[in-house]
Amino acid sequence: MDQHSISERTACSLVGLSRAAYRYMPLPKDDEEPLRAEVIRMASTYGRYGYRFIAGMMRNSKIEYLKLGAIGSALSIVSRLLITYLVLILIPLEPIQKGALILFAGLPPAVFNYMIADRYKQEPDKVASIVIVGHLLSLLALPLVLWLAL
Repeated sequence: MDQHSISERTACSLVGLSRAAYRYMPLPKDDEEPLRAEVIRMASTYGRYGYRFIAGMMRNSKIEYLKLGAIGSALSIVSRLLITYLVLILIPLEPIQKGALILFAGLPPAVFNYMIADRYKQEPDKVASIVIVGHLLSLLALPLVLWLAL
């Protein structure tokens, strides 16, 4: 703006940007820096966390918590679907948005949960059981979830 000697208001109106958006400065979150440092540490320690590497880590863990894994993953899917149902009651969404929300709620537990449990030594074997059994149960649950989403 200084190079072309035009005002901030004129420059923003020329590019179709509000002045508030131009002046906006995001405030860093308190927990963002430790999380960023942890991600950088994991990346430097393990290189890139690919799905094969994670699968290998999970394969090497003991899957002796089959009952806990089944209960945990079933509760995870059911609770997410119930919360999604409550959200859909409260917030009017278009049909495509409703379907996407239901589909994401019915997906199995994320593998990232295992990575965090392994990093902080918080019963990674139990978490691995929940993740693996959750993925197996998703073979049964996903057809029902797709039916609900469509």
